[in-house]
Amino acid sequence: MSKTFIFNARLVDEDTDAPGSILISEGKIEKIFLEECTTLGKAKKLSSAENYIDAKELTLTPAFIDMHVHLRYPGQTQKEDLNSGLLAAAAGGFGTVIAMPNTNPVV
Repeated sequence: MSKTFIFNARLVDEDTDAPGSILISEGKIEKIFLEECTTLGKAKKLSSAENYIDAKELTLTPAFIDMHVHLRYPGQTQKEDLNSGLLAAAAGGFGTVIAMPNTNPVV
């Protein structure tokens, strides 16, 4: 699997709010660089990744958790179904959702 280097980003989590970059290998974060890296040339000096992504004006955060979602599946898929609800959650940066049991039958 190839390595991806995301540079020129704003990194934000519970302990950090700083410019930085991340190296992703095998689908997991291999290394976090808490230093400003605004050019592809500097990114290539920091990493020998196959793919480079310039995240200028973007923020990287851990995935969010939504503890209260209404997926309405089963029983009320005309309102929401698993596919549309989970795709919307992922598009909004949510990696985990907890579905409420207001379904028919109750899950």
